[in-house]
Amino acid sequence: MTSHLHPPPDVPVQISSQHSSSERRVTPTWSIGVLKQKLEPVTGIPAASQRLVLSAAGSVEAQDDRQAEGTRGGREIAAADEEGTTLEGWRLGRGDAIFVYAPFLPPTFSALPLYERWLMYGKVHDLRPPSARPNLSDTSGVQKYTLPADEYAALPASVLAWKRAQKLGRFDPDAPARLEERARAHEEEARARGLAVGRRCRVGMEDTRRGEIAFLGPVPEIHAGGVPGGWWVGVRLDEPVGRNDGSVPSSSSEPTTAETSGQGQGAKEARYFDAGGAKRGVFVRPDRVEAGAFPALDELAELEEI
Repeated sequence: MTSHLHPPPDVPVQISSQHSSSERRVTPTWSIGVLKQKLEPVTGIPAASQRLVLSAAGSVEAQDDRQAEGTRGGREIAAADEEGTTLEGWRLGRGDAIFVYAPFLPPTFSALPLYERWLMYGKVHDLRPPSARPNLSDTSGVQKYTLPADEYAALPASVLAWKRAQKLGRFDPDAPARLEERARAHEEEARARGLAVGRRCRVGMEDTRRGEIAFLGPVPEIHAGGVPGGWWVGVRLDEPVGRNDGSVPSSSSEPTTAETSGQGQGAKEARYFDAGGAKRGVFVRPDRVEAGAFPALDELAELEEI
């Protein structure tokens, strides 16, 4: 019996579940009810819906003792009076673990080598039906806070404030002139490469990204190097391997780039061409487009030759 003058020390225990894993300290004098209440915020399973199962593994001496008790295969931590029954009867030891995991240990657990069984695995099972269990890994329904653009712009210590102080990107007084010069260079390169609306082409020298040039010109919504605008080539791809449908968000909390154009959610869109479907359009620089005789690929043609 534990002396009240010298209560047992807390035991470090690994608590794991489908959605979390962390080490916690467990006091053996806790009741089963107290343990379940403390596991609720850790595992997300209500105390009333928990089922605790303990399976022993540890040092050779502990293995022998627990095996004699018949606990190696797993023992349920439960009692008729869970508020009045403490954990002392389960002999928690240092290095033990409580898992919120599968309902049962694998049948071969007791046959595993000792070094694979050095932890004591206790499992906390959710007794609620699957339809009543919340999906804690799905964050799509979690309300997220978005800082308004005007409040962000007024912050004294932010990336935007630093760019403004360093005169970088759109805060560079020479940026418009450089952007215009760059646009002229891109337009001249497109002309030199024979790019024209309606011509067949391939993107990035990849045969899998063939299509037709559908747009040539500036796209102010796409930011390049922190500066909006620039001169772009819009390609209508044969296969859905692009990034948009020929449109880009016209208003967004974050600047659109050539890599993210068309991926904004809930933003108004500026359409530059009809790609014919999602991910069948892409905006690229002229140096990444090669115009020529690039007909649509027939994947069945290769099969007919076999």
